[in-house]
Amino acid sequence: MPDIKELYLTNGLRLITIKKDSQIMALNLGFRVGSMMDPPKQKGMTHVLEHMLFTGTTRRSHDAINEEFEFLGGDVNAFTDLTQLILSVSALSGEMEAALDLVSDLVQNTDLTQSELDRERSVILSEYKEGLEDLETISYDLLYARAWPEEPLRYDVIGDEASIAAVTLADLKRHRLQYLTPDQATLVLASHEPHEVMQERVRRYFESWPARGVQSFYFHDSPNHTGEWETPTDSSEMATVTLLYHFPDLDPAQETALKVLNRRLGDSDNSLLFREIRLKRGLSYDIYSGLDLTPHVRTLEVYCATEPENVQMVLQIILNIIADLKAGRIPLTEKDLQLSQKMHRTHIAALLDDTPALCSYVAANALDDRALLHYEEELREMENLSVDELRQVAQLVFSTPTISLLIPQHDEEEADSFA
Repeated sequence: MPDIKELYLTNGLRLITIKKDSQIMALNLGFRVGSMMDPPKQKGMTHVLEHMLFTGTTRRSHDAINEEFEFLGGDVNAFTDLTQLILSVSALSGEMEAALDLVSDLVQNTDLTQSELDRERSVILSEYKEGLEDLETISYDLLYARAWPEEPLRYDVIGDEASIAAVTLADLKRHRLQYLTPDQATLVLASHEPHEVMQERVRRYFESWPARGVQSFYFHDSPNHTGEWETPTDSSEMATVTLLYHFPDLDPAQETALKVLNRRLGDSDNSLLFREIRLKRGLSYDIYSGLDLTPHVRTLEVYCATEPENVQMVLQIILNIIADLKAGRIPLTEKDLQLSQKMHRTHIAALLDDTPALCSYVAANALDDRALLHYEEELREMENLSVDELRQVAQLVFSTPTISLLIPQHDEEEADSFA
């Protein structure tokens, strides 16, 4: 079991240190803010702020930040999702001091300027337009626009062209002051150093950071729209079938059973969907199901890319398999449970061997208010699962789906707009 200690600095910053025998140090600084907290009509605000953190501080220019991060000789990354913004660094252990200095400067001494916003906005718009060329991205954007015609989950984290253009410098500064505060942040630091050494170094760089005392919030939970929609497209020769099941009221204690069920459905190369649609019938190369258990999201999605003439057949196969799972006509066996336990233990072993991955895992759990080593709970629950519990979860989750079909159009067809 990892050697983990936790404390709060005087400004409210939650500090978690992981003492691990490794030549690598890893740092994750996360905030409880994501696209679900973006202002209406300014979706993508948090993602823009993530980009802007690297454009300059009162101590360092944009070029100096890039050069110093590169000189660490490791990996530097940042990402925004629906509920979190995280900065991460991994490098040789001797670079800890430099990494802490750099990251603390980015969040405490941010210098947001109009010229950098104009430049970075162009970069983000290019990122957005690249996504419009990806069939999978288009399909998921369309699926969520159908499921949530209004807030909170209509838009992807990056927003769209109009919302990105609507982000102003003044709004960006307010967003930073509201959300990028130590009392809404968690810092996870992993290295071979004693906990006391890591704690002292973090205090040196972060304890003078003033707290704001403003708590974050989420948009209200909103039920998804169910039904089936077809949308013509002229951007692809392939069609896609996507389904979404939303389960906001599922008991968290049933999440482990749902993970096992999802693996059996479509999250492995031996899954029901993969075997029937790809291996047996040859209808698709890309077929899978995925889970998002983020608080205030909680969805299961199915995605399949196929030839246009096969769309209805693929959809019916997916619906039939889910109906059979729900009705108990497809057996869920003890072997399924044993395999899931093996896969989970393998995942844990790989996680514990990988310092940056462990650091990221702990940070994400901390920000989601889960146990830091949540896998231990999952393993205990998995060992006690019964086949009957899997069937019960199938009954709860697989109710009425949102279904979106993206179908190539001929020139004379008029595209349906979902904007």
